Amino acid sequence: MKSYRTYLILASAMVAFVFASCQKEPEITPIYPDTSDNTTDTIPDTPNVPEEALSGLFSVADNHQVRFAQGNLQYADGSWRIAEQQYDFLRAFDDNIWDHFGWSTANTNYGLLTSSSDNSYSGEYVEWGTVFGANSPWRTLTADEWIYLRFNRADAYSLCATGSIQLADGSTVKGCFFLPDNWVLPEGCTFNAGLGQIHTDYSRNTYSVVDGTWAAMQAAGAVFLPAAGTRHGYSFNSVSSHGRYWTAPSDSYYLYYLYFTGRSIDCTNTYGPSYGNCVRLVIDKD
Repeated sequence: MKSYRTYLILASAMVAFVFASCQKEPEITPIYPDTSDNTTDTIPDTPNVPEEALSGLFSVADNHQVRFAQGNLQYADGSWRIAEQQYDFLRAFDDNIWDHFGWSTANTNYGLLTSSSDNSYSGEYVEWGTVFGANSPWRTLTADEWIYLRFNRADAYSLCATGSIQLADGSTVKGCFFLPDNWVLPEGCTFNAGLGQIHTDYSRNTYSVVDGTWAAMQAAGAVFLPAAGTRHGYSFNSVSSHGRYWTAPSDSYYLYYLYFTGRSIDCTNTYGPSYGNCVRLVIDKD
């Protein structure tokens, strides 16, 4: 009798084991990361490059390259920004938006001043790039760097010219073009290196927003600086005929800026700190 009870107990245990083994685990739906934006496939090669930086690389000294900002520096409605387009610039004074700055010192808030007296701009230079924070990668080229870019890098003279961009509204923005070191001309575009015959001659190269030629040039790394003139006090002068872009100070006593017309592109120190010029920032490659 005892052995029969033992048999029943062992048999019951076996049935329970088999029954338990046949039960399924509770269904668990796996949670996968969201790959709808293809994040793993679009990791940039240069993760430290701001999205406002253009793709082209430009030599500004031996073994030293930079990328340019996509547009001129602007101060609008109480905050700093980079213009959305390379050809954007102001043609008249507006209290709410600035892109022609006097000399940048601590007491002028990066040149946000309308005084036409040079004495109002005294003090140590403050780097424009720091408007985006003390650790900002943006900075202003020195005159020596602009000169190297314009005259001394490999094939310098074939990578620079004056010209214009035709906008969708039919207007034309005049200025100068700089092409990156490893330039490849886009299909359907032409580029004639050199300058015009007179100061107002920006006809050497013309690209259009409508037909896509300007988009192709920019995608290939071309930089365009509009001939935005200069501001003195509240008045704008030489708009569409001259371009003046501040440089960071060097060892020289004088204040330099990149200066161009339809027939010349160089660095000069003619004007004083009270003149409002444009600023195009860059970031170093490394």
